[in-house]
Amino acid sequence: MPTSARDVHHLMRRAGFGATAAEVAALVPFERAAIVDRLLDVSAAPADAPPPAFSDPALGNWQRYVALVQQWTDRMATSPAPLQEKMTLFWHGHFTSSREKCAIEDLQRQIARYRSLALGNLRTLAQAMAIEPAMLDYLDNAVSTRWGPNLNFARELLELFLLGVGNYSEDDVAAAARAWTGHTIDRTARRYRFRADWHDNTNKTFMGVTRNWDGPQIIDFLLDDSSTRLIVARFIAGKLWDFFAGPVPAPDAVEAVAQSLLSSGWELRPAVRTLLLRNEFYGDAARAGLVRTPVEFAVAAMRATGFDAATAHPEWYLAGMGQELLNPPDVSGWRPNSYWITTTAAAAKTNFASYVGWRQRELRQPFVPGGRSVVPAAVVSGALARAGIDEPSTASRAALVRWLEQNRAARWDDWAEDQYLAVLVFLTPEFQLA
Repeated sequence: MPTSARDVHHLMRRAGFGATAAEVAALVPFERAAIVDRLLDVSAAPADAPPPAFSDPALGNWQRYVALVQQWTDRMATSPAPLQEKMTLFWHGHFTSSREKCAIEDLQRQIARYRSLALGNLRTLAQAMAIEPAMLDYLDNAVSTRWGPNLNFARELLELFLLGVGNYSEDDVAAAARAWTGHTIDRTARRYRFRADWHDNTNKTFMGVTRNWDGPQIIDFLLDDSSTRLIVARFIAGKLWDFFAGPVPAPDAVEAVAQSLLSSGWELRPAVRTLLLRNEFYGDAARAGLVRTPVEFAVAAMRATGFDAATAHPEWYLAGMGQELLNPPDVSGWRPNSYWITTTAAAAKTNFASYVGWRQRELRQPFVPGGRSVVPAAVVSGALARAGIDEPSTASRAALVRWLEQNRAARWDDWAEDQYLAVLVFLTPEFQLA
């Protein structure tokens, strides 16, 4: 049976970065499962390569950072595989690394790796992220030796990446750290290197099992052992639910996602499919469960205006909004909802929206064509639709119409009217929600 436009809008905001009215209308005739399967098919994703700026020796780290952020936000706004980008953003916030400690080229390769494995196998992804140079530098495992094991990566692998707080002991952290010694970086080639002479080859007791553990075996144990695998599955399922649906209690849905991970041998695609097809995901609590992250806010504005990142410059404003790509606040990544609701973030959003509105005027690209030839109510409807707001509140619609009527009475010119209408639409409560 067809899917309601309301459900399609919700799905495309959460599993992507929004959809136009035309895109929604094209999907409505299909069943929900067919739409989800389309989103899970990432075969049409564009090729992944470093930005051209990376090959220009005249450019420094800041210019390369800007180029990488612009490249990624452009992919989010335009990719025919938006769920791949959404999952890449999820893994960037889960298996975190930061430009504060990592080479920008290493971060580019890490994000590309997360993108290629975003909907693949969790075991493969976990093993790959552990030996990415960006991760080895960020959590100091690159300098971990048998003479001085560094606990940082081992601790976060257990606490933040796979198990969660309370499911391991300090002795387990110490044993895991010893197991990961010698897993380092070839600094000349900027790639992973295992140094056997740095590795602790003695017996270690991890989770009650004594053996000569090596680092990758720690991950395999957590995913395979009967004492830990269900914990990992529920932990990852919960993180996925929080990311896509919000911190809305839905224990049956989370358990279904966890069981999908286990039954499929840690395949992520069927787990995400299970999540996106759950009725709880489309319930009122989940619909109102998430505030848009700053990245989602900026990308939604880019989609609404048709601007690329070189025009909208989201990299100028994201840090002020609270979510600077490639620079999470700490190893736990970013928090949802109230984390984004601050006076500083509100000011940065206003500045970004104002800049985007000004760029529209400067480039003579109206948000709603027609100017004064279109009555205020119709202009507002067009502006809301272009911003992907399918369910505006009566209060928001009325306030926008009233503002438009007042400014027409004051004889504002058409471009000023259009510019500030776009700004106000981007600042509505509805546009803040994912």
